[in-house]
Amino acid sequence: MTISKRPLCLSFILVCALAALIGCRKAVPVESTSSSMPITATAANKAKIGDAIIRAGAATNWKITPAGDGKMTGTLNARAHTAVVSITYDDASYRIDYKDSVNLNYKDGNIHPNYNKWVHTLDKNIRAEIAQLNK
Repeated sequence: MTISKRPLCLSFILVCALAALIGCRKAVPVESTSSSMPITATAANKAKIGDAIIRAGAATNWKITPAGDGKMTGTLNARAHTAVVSITYDDASYRIDYKDSVNLNYKDGNIHPNYNKWVHTLDKNIRAEIAQLNK
């Protein structure tokens, strides 16, 4: 290799190595969320809680569908990724658990870090919607 091609070759190798490092994100443990809800006696009813969960999901592009009494399934499609959660609730608490995913590198209880961010945002929105029930 001649002297003039060496810097170009080294630059190409460096760019490839950086691209590989940027593309790799460390998997993190899947987090579940649960919350007890400060609901007033007049507002506490499962139908209202279910509606609040659906509204909270819609605010962040989650599609929330009923899956039985006190159960819902939430699905988020983000580009080439899909996250699916199971949401269980009653008139005093709710819980969000991992159910399935596509292109989030789920393995042995670990997943792409964006999954936890999306679930925490959903949780925050559910709390906000439930707070509105008390007004």
